Amino acid sequence: MSLLLLTMLIPFGLGMISELLGVNFGLIFGDYAYGNNLGAKLYGVPWIIGVNWATLTYCTAAIARKMTQKLIPASLIGASLMVVLDLVIEQSAPRFDFWEFRNGVVPLQNYIGWFGVALLAHIFFQRIIRSYSYTIAIHTYVAMAIFFLTFLFL
Repeated sequence: MSLLLLTMLIPFGLGMISELLGVNFGLIFGDYAYGNNLGAKLYGVPWIIGVNWATLTYCTAAIARKMTQKLIPASLIGASLMVVLDLVIEQSAPRFDFWEFRNGVVPLQNYIGWFGVALLAHIFFQRIIRSYSYTIAIHTYVAMAIFFLTFLFL
């Protein structure tokens, strides 16, 4: 197995653990639950969410590393890019029955939690991976942003 695939297990694992704590105990992100449209779940968390954490970490790391090669600034930029996208996705997620927060209100805790978990994922991930496909990363990130932004206004 390639180093990249093995390293992708870091954000996958961090994402899944933090989501499991969130869904089952209200920790890190607040009180929310996943709907039925994201497929098979592990203790209430769809497996695809771990894949999403890994994909977003890779994409935002590539974008951040294009801006700076320094680990901490690149990790801060990458985590910030993940939170920016989450700000958009959170507004559309309930409409697709992806997930929803209690009373339909996304708490500030969610964004702080996202930043913290994303920063940790980036620090570990970017320490190991030094080479990225910027073109694939930026296209994936922009496509996700456009997709979810579209539903903010419909």
